[in-house]
Amino acid sequence: MSAAAVNQPGQGRLYFICVPRSGSTSLLKCLSFFEDSDVWFEPFVICRVVRRQFARNTGRALPTEWDEEHAVDFDRAAAFMQASNKLPTSEGKKFAFSEVKQAIDNSTRQIVIVKDMATSFSNRLEYLPSPAAGFKFVFMIRDPYHAISSYRKASVAAFRKLGHYHALTKKYHGFTMGGNDSDYDVSVDDPYYGSQRTCYEKLREVWLHVCKELDPSPLVIDTEDFLADPKGFLQKICQVGGLPYDDGLLHWDASPDVTMTWKEPGGIPGMMTNSLSDFHLTAATSSHIHPRKVRKPRPDRASLTEDVLRVVDRGMPFYEELYKHRFIP
Repeated sequence: MSAAAVNQPGQGRLYFICVPRSGSTSLLKCLSFFEDSDVWFEPFVICRVVRRQFARNTGRALPTEWDEEHAVDFDRAAAFMQASNKLPTSEGKKFAFSEVKQAIDNSTRQIVIVKDMATSFSNRLEYLPSPAAGFKFVFMIRDPYHAISSYRKASVAAFRKLGHYHALTKKYHGFTMGGNDSDYDVSVDDPYYGSQRTCYEKLREVWLHVCKELDPSPLVIDTEDFLADPKGFLQKICQVGGLPYDDGLLHWDASPDVTMTWKEPGGIPGMMTNSLSDFHLTAATSSHIHPRKVRKPRPDRASLTEDVLRVVDRGMPFYEELYKHRFIP
């Protein structure tokens, strides 16, 4: 799809801030076929993973800012990432928060689309794009009952297969295919995104910061609303971001090949599909947004695990606050 219709300075820049299981990866794939574009997949999530792995392996904190003094540490952190995810070796400097922000801010592509999680910016709001970069923001929200229950199921399955429980946590040393799923606590034990305990609280924190400092009227989209009217919401997203819309956006190539073009810290193609292929498989092989005529009912509380309920109950007030500001066609 051509990007020729983007013709106003400062447009063609979209930054999605999300909670897990909000449909954001499918949406990112949908928007990945514009020409002359950079599409970033969760760059700061990956930077956080690198820092967490480095801390576990060394007992020391890796800085978020790159400098010569810590060059060896950054290269060592990159080696840990390569070994645990079976990826090519990459320069450690590229995993620094400061370097990723600079790359996003200074992209010369006509279109730049970034998707990341709100928890990536916990105490790190300075790594959101600079005002001069001209990004418009979209917040993807989803009812915690749906998002957290779905996330727990997906994360247990994916990380069990990857063997990351015993590799990345002390509590679950030896947690293998025969382990007990009830041992897993989504509020504290997630080895990839980190604790989900405060994900909605952090989403609100980032939203308030963006409203005050970067984009006074960011777009807030609820997943269930989006699924009821994919066309209307895609039109709105394109309008906000200065992207050319046509109905061709509603369907795309089911092959996951386009995900290999997504930019990630370290410049490693396919990090998402290599390391978390099962977790994102449905989104990576999607070919359209599946419309939903009837809003999905909340699961019964009795069917949910205690860890999910703790996150749901803590997150609900923050979700409801953003929900009041959601886009309604």
